[in-house]
Amino acid sequence: MTAGKGYTAAVRRFAYPLLVLAATLSTGCFSSEIVVRVKADGTGTIEQTNLANKQMITTAAGMAKRAVTDAGADASQAPNLDNLGDLFDEAKIKEQASSFGLGVRYVSSEPLSKDGLTGVHATYAFDDVRLLAMNNGGQASAVPMPKLRFELERSPDGASTLRMRLPNSPRPPDDPAATPPPAAAARPDLPPEALAMVRSLFKGAHVTIAVEVDGAIVTTDAPRREGSRVTVIGIDVEQLLSDPTKLSALQGMKPGADFTTIQRALDGVPGVLMPATPTVTIEFR
Repeated sequence: MTAGKGYTAAVRRFAYPLLVLAATLSTGCFSSEIVVRVKADGTGTIEQTNLANKQMITTAAGMAKRAVTDAGADASQAPNLDNLGDLFDEAKIKEQASSFGLGVRYVSSEPLSKDGLTGVHATYAFDDVRLLAMNNGGQASAVPMPKLRFELERSPDGASTLRMRLPNSPRPPDDPAATPPPAAAARPDLPPEALAMVRSLFKGAHVTIAVEVDGAIVTTDAPRREGSRVTVIGIDVEQLLSDPTKLSALQGMKPGADFTTIQRALDGVPGVLMPATPTVTIEFR
C-alpha cells in the first residue's frame, strides 16, 4: 500500500469518531488563564483557571496520532497532551507556587465547571510583585510563554507605574542567528485532513496571561484593555492549529523562550495577542 493510500485509509478509519467528538465540543474543549492582580503596594494574587474536557481531548489526540502514524507520517506532528493531567492534579497545583517566583505561596484551589468543561481555579498570593518570574506556571504546554518579570514604581502624586518585561534576544532582531530554525523544518507537516479534525476539537481553546491592577488605569500600551485588566499575551489555539509549521516551531521551543523568538513564530497567526515591544506598561491610580 502506498503512503497516499495508507493515509486515505487512516483518515477514513478515524474521521467518523473524531467528527462525532467534535460535534459534542461546540463550546470549546480547553482554556487556560492566568490573572495577576496587583495592588499599589506591590502585594497581590495570582489566579489560574484551567478548564477542559479531558477525556475528549486525550481521546482525540490519541486518534490523531494513530491516523498520522498509519499514514506513514511523523506522529510527533500530532498535539502532545500527555501531561494534561498535571493541570488538574492538586499536588502539582500546590507545587506550582515556586514556579511563579520568589515568595509566592499557595492559598487555595477549588473544582470548577463551566460550559460543559471541568477544571480547577487556583489562587496564590505574593508580597512583592517585583519578585515574580512567571510564564505559564512552569507547566508542560503546547504553547510556551515568555517569562514575565515585573517592576513597580510609586510617584509622589499617588500614581503607580507597573511594567511587565519579557526577556528579549541579546542579538539584533535582524540577525538570523537570533531565532533558531523552526522545529518543523526537518519533518513533514501534519496531514491536512487530520489537522482539520484536531482543529475542530480545539474550537474556542485559548491560553491567556492577564494583569489586573487595583485602581483605574490612566494609560497602557498593552495589546488589550478591559477596565482595570489588560491582556499581555493571548493565544487562540484553534487558529494556531491552522498552521502546523508554526505549531511545530512553538512545540520545539523551551518554556520561557525570548520575546523576539516567540513573536516571529506567531507572526501572521490570527487570534494572537502579543505586545509590540518586550515591555508593557500600566499607569494607574
